[in-house]
Amino acid sequence: MNPLLRKTLEPAVEFVSLAHQPQWLMDIVQWHQQQWPHESLQQRTHKLEQHLDAEPFPTTLVALEDGRLVGSISVVCYQRLGGLAPSHWLANAFVVPEFRCRGVGAQLVCAGEAYAREQGLSELYLYATDRVSFYQKLHWCSLKQKRFKGELATIMRRDWSL
Repeated sequence: MNPLLRKTLEPAVEFVSLAHQPQWLMDIVQWHQQQWPHESLQQRTHKLEQHLDAEPFPTTLVALEDGRLVGSISVVCYQRLGGLAPSHWLANAFVVPEFRCRGVGAQLVCAGEAYAREQGLSELYLYATDRVSFYQKLHWCSLKQKRFKGELATIMRRDWSL
């Protein structure tokens, strides 16, 4: 696609750490609770509060368009997930419904990847219960399928060391 045309189609999104914009915490907690209701609101709030002062990990990046919160994504370290040794994962990718299918999700994934690379990581993992082809288009490779919280998920990896 012509880069000039792409710029006019994609919204101008700014990415900042939730640690620097803590006023968005409860909005993000509510989004996540609606999208993934398997945890209590209190558990989810506690987990995301850890992203306010634990940089570099866990961290949540928020996507802002003209000062409006339109999405978020996290980079976290799991001690053991999917049968893998301790590793860093892209998680909690969320875009406000009216901003979906406009490139914000891809920009969020790229922002999470860039953050991980800036922190010296050479790879990231994620698991997707849907949208596997979306991540494949962004150069994520499927590794295996596993059950997480009752759902079949695809574990994926993005490696920059190759």
